[in-house]
Amino acid sequence: KECFWTSCCNFNFSRTVSIFVINVVHCTLCVLVVDFIVGKSSSASRAVRNDFKTFIEQTFIKAVADSGGVAFKFTSQTMNGVPDRLVLLSQGKCAFVELKAPGKQMRLLQRKRRLQIESLGFPVFCIDSIEQIKPAIEALNHWKPGEPFPKGIGKEIPDIPTVTIGGDDS
Repeated sequence: KECFWTSCCNFNFSRTVSIFVINVVHCTLCVLVVDFIVGKSSSASRAVRNDFKTFIEQTFIKAVADSGGVAFKFTSQTMNGVPDRLVLLSQGKCAFVELKAPGKQMRLLQRKRRLQIESLGFPVFCIDSIEQIKPAIEALNHWKPGEPFPKGIGKEIPDIPTVTIGGDDS
């Protein structure tokens, strides 16, 4: 298997970091290198993560289109936390996809929306790397609406933590 750095990334960009310029390509290794050099909370690190999320999103949209579907940008004026993309494929297949920068997790509200959408019978999954795109689209193409969606597609989504407030003091 080819190195992700050389096989998936085909363009460079520059960002000024303090007094020097880092020339990097859009990939997971790039994010880790910038995090290490300038720290995770730096503006350069956030810029690289945002650029990489955009790259993942563009790659995902193209892959869905190549499989004969569409990946609409999904936003709601009345509800926060909805997934980024509404994916429609032939034969009435519909799924929701949250796209994240490498290493980022879905927020608690996004996980709650996922449970709400899945309770209605629609699959929801999260993608944070280029390698997860092809298996996700293949799973969607083989999935039949009304059947359970296969587990383990895309990034693992943590459960919502439960909190108990109050209780019996005896």
